[in-house]
Amino acid sequence: MAKTAGGTTRAQWEDVTGSTPLTFVNDCVSFTTTVSARFWLMDCRNIGEATKMATELYKEAIHVPFMAKFVVFSKRVDILEARLRVFCMTDDKEDKTLEHQEHFLEVAKSRDVEVLEGKSQYVEFAGNLVPVTKSGDQLQLGFRAFRENRLPFTVRVKDPHADTVGRILFMKEAKVAKASLNRLRVIVHFDELSVFTPGRTDLRLSDISNLLGDDWVLLASELKVSTSDVNSIKTEYPSRGAQQAMAMLRLWLQQSGNKATGELGHRNIK
Repeated sequence: MAKTAGGTTRAQWEDVTGSTPLTFVNDCVSFTTTVSARFWLMDCRNIGEATKMATELYKEAIHVPFMAKFVVFSKRVDILEARLRVFCMTDDKEDKTLEHQEHFLEVAKSRDVEVLEGKSQYVEFAGNLVPVTKSGDQLQLGFRAFRENRLPFTVRVKDPHADTVGRILFMKEAKVAKASLNRLRVIVHFDELSVFTPGRTDLRLSDISNLLGDDWVLLASELKVSTSDVNSIKTEYPSRGAQQAMAMLRLWLQQSGNKATGELGHRNIK
């Protein structure tokens, strides 16, 4: 196979076996040519598919692999909505990103995985979180080594009565049938709408509600939730401490907006 290009013509692989005599000596192949080109020796049984195979293989081989990690930052904008920013980075400088200055919380970070230079990672979602996109569009994150590869988007909660937990799946190819899940790059589990996230400890609202029990009334006072709202919650959810706690926390999130940070909630719980 030879790969040549002239002028503005895109380089193409072509089979030049017929015009390039090959010499076999001691399991080695040699040939002589006066053409300036990139040559590739292939042992291919289906000769008719040789050009196609060479082109596809070469397109994959030219992408250099790097070890990188995926990092997810989140910032709440509504009771059921948050802004997410996903990074694919080759260094450990997530603490120096602009997101820290804009009061985003780091909610997930993957282990180091192999990512190909110049390739896009296609994003899929599972769980109780969905991205806000145009119908039929799929989010994708391009990767360039040693650059700030950032993907900003918004997610919403599908079921407000279920845990705000989701998974982000980074795929090598665009979304197809479920059988393609073996191409999964990495799964990031995160609870990006849990505001009580001190440091990197992942606590969900349901977990906090169960732990609080009837003590949610004391926390409501610390969070400046009004007495009338507390009484309304007690009336709506009689004798159900965990549900009362959940209702109070969601109300506080709605009333506080961006002020409802994980650090503030954790400090008040203490």
